[in-house]
Amino acid sequence: MINHIATFLWWHILIAYCLDLIIGDPLWFPHPARGIGWAIQQLEKWLKRGKAEKFFGCLLTLFIVGGTYSLAAGALYFATRLHSYVGHALSVIILWTTLATKDLYVHSNQVYKPLTQGDLPNARKMLSRIVGRDTDKLGEAEIVRATVETIAENVVDGITAPLFYAFLFGAP
Repeated sequence: MINHIATFLWWHILIAYCLDLIIGDPLWFPHPARGIGWAIQQLEKWLKRGKAEKFFGCLLTLFIVGGTYSLAAGALYFATRLHSYVGHALSVIILWTTLATKDLYVHSNQVYKPLTQGDLPNARKMLSRIVGRDTDKLGEAEIVRATVETIAENVVDGITAPLFYAFLFGAP
């Protein structure tokens, strides 16, 4: 049986979700996704030197997933050793950083508002911030479709999956 804060505590999820609804992902806060993205870029430079791309892709995945889990679990372990309240707080923060409810709402509304005012150039500009495709020539229906597709995909990545795994396992 695991004796540290990584055990499931439902109220960590509730507080983390409320923080996400109220605060979202503030720019001043060091978001783990940025650090993970940086680590991926560094490892890709090192691993892409050979011909066995599939093998190195699997290795990259193992390093990133294993490293992320190890860092989070280790931080939780040591935080809990300091004091149980520190461990609880860190667990909430880790769970909070996996959620994107407020940001999805804000970004979709940044497309919706100019769209309802007939301002297609501004709607395209706002859409370009959340999609990887070229938005310069999209019409109203295409803007709506691209927004709905992006939000639908990101609901899974930023809300459903994090909550699912948080309820199953808690923070690492």
